[in-house]
Amino acid sequence: METFKKYYQSVCDFFKSQKGVRLSVCLGLLGLLLILFSNGNGSDNNVSSTVSDTNLTTYSIEEYRIALESNLQELIKSVDGAGDTMVMITMASSEQNVYAQEVKEHSNSDSSSEYQNEYITISSNGDKSALVSSVQSPKVMGVVVLCKGGSKSSVKEDIYKVVSALTGVNSSSIFVGQLV
Repeated sequence: METFKKYYQSVCDFFKSQKGVRLSVCLGLLGLLLILFSNGNGSDNNVSSTVSDTNLTTYSIEEYRIALESNLQELIKSVDGAGDTMVMITMASSEQNVYAQEVKEHSNSDSSSEYQNEYITISSNGDKSALVSSVQSPKVMGVVVLCKGGSKSSVKEDIYKVVSALTGVNSSSIFVGQLV
């Protein structure tokens, strides 16, 4: 404990010194520059396409499925009694764009009104395109989980709850079995 206090005190003293203040400022500026000049798609090519000229980026259904499988596998490994785990997910649909709409009211001569939905469009370089208001994630169709503890009913029940909570899939579309 004394060693920790001495180490902590020496670090505090360094950052209170002129060199420490300079180092802190330089690191802070470096961090801001990295944030400013990063374009968010990284070097691992996760981005598959960009929607129109907006800042919305979409990921391929395969990338989404792999990331979801990986996250689910890590969660299930932490379930008490699950042990080593393998997860496979099948997708029911791909990513869906939801386009912005406005409702226009037209009055008729007989004092009744008609309502018409129209897509909101944006123009860029003479091209018109519909404005994307949101992007819906692909829908999960089914999940298979194999784990060392997959034969125990208490472990199965916990896994069904985890998978259902993460994916929104009901228990009839989930299979949990024992990994051999």
